Amino acid sequence: MPEQALRKNVQELEFASILVPVFGTKLDDDIVGTAGRLADTADEPGEERPRLEVIYVMDLPLTVPLDAPPPRDRVEAAKAALKRAKEVGEEYESVEVETAVISARSVGAGIVDEARRRGVEVIVMGGEPPTRMRGGAVLGGVGGSRPPEVGEVTEYVLKKAPCPVLVTAPARGLGSA
Repeated sequence: MPEQALRKNVQELEFASILVPVFGTKLDDDIVGTAGRLADTADEPGEERPRLEVIYVMDLPLTVPLDAPPPRDRVEAAKAALKRAKEVGEEYESVEVETAVISARSVGAGIVDEARRRGVEVIVMGGEPPTRMRGGAVLGGVGGSRPPEVGEVTEYVLKKAPCPVLVTAPARGLGSA
């Protein structure tokens, strides 16, 4: 074994701003918890508190203007998801939690646009629950093979994000709410 392998210094990860998209699923607590552990590093007096920027992206069809008021049931679902995410994030004492509802044409594009606009250092998001559709390109579908936890939104964010992306895969039995 090479000597340098025995003396390898592992760098501590410190992030000042983390974008955390939530979707109103059972996995949201795990996603926010993971981001909270990554951000909970402000242990020096006077050090700037890390920030979790929790967003809920509301995708709107092309027939609806982005500034139009969304349906009440979707607003309630977004508020409930953000309230729960804020509660989980605030369990980490040194972390500041901000929440927002974002309107976009697609969820993936909304996440990437917000990451760019806010200048975050990393995106922490959950993998999507496995789909029941099987076969992909093998059975005539479009696209190649990808792991089950990488759905369309996750794939878009991984390809287009302006910063690193940490994907929390769903545990068995966790899926949509």
